[in-house]
Amino acid sequence: MSHQGVQLVAAAALCCTMSTAYGHVHMEGFTLGAGQPKYKQVKSDLIERIAKGDLRVGEPIPSTPALQKEYGVSFTVVRRAVQELKTDGLLKGEAGRAVFVRNRPPTGTLQDSATRVSAGLDSLQAKLDDMRAASQDAMDSMAEELANLRRQIAELKERLPREK
Repeated sequence: MSHQGVQLVAAAALCCTMSTAYGHVHMEGFTLGAGQPKYKQVKSDLIERIAKGDLRVGEPIPSTPALQKEYGVSFTVVRRAVQELKTDGLLKGEAGRAVFVRNRPPTGTLQDSATRVSAGLDSLQAKLDDMRAASQDAMDSMAEELANLRRQIAELKERLPREK
């Protein structure tokens, strides 16, 4: 196995370990992917843990070193994820002290957003369909008027005296 392969296996092992310091088991298959920056992945997972109640309002979150070990990331990654959660109002704390869960994230936010977006798309599709139908009706009407004008022109041409 390559050196990189060994590192990936070690990181996966770290990511799938149990966090017993706060009485809960976590990281059911959590792995850091390449799609998002690591701090965003850690932030998202912490939000999920707060939403599920694994991390409760008023209780401290695991320490920075514990989170580093749990996620297999650097101090900077953990610090940025935690800082963003403080800015978002989900965590509170000061440097050198424990960081506590301040609020739970709004429930159903992602599902509600998906529902709103889906409804918006349906509405836009209906408007587009209406516009297409109206446009088609207008085009049909114009084509009919054009045909009538051509008939009238043909009739007028027939009435005109023929030049020899």
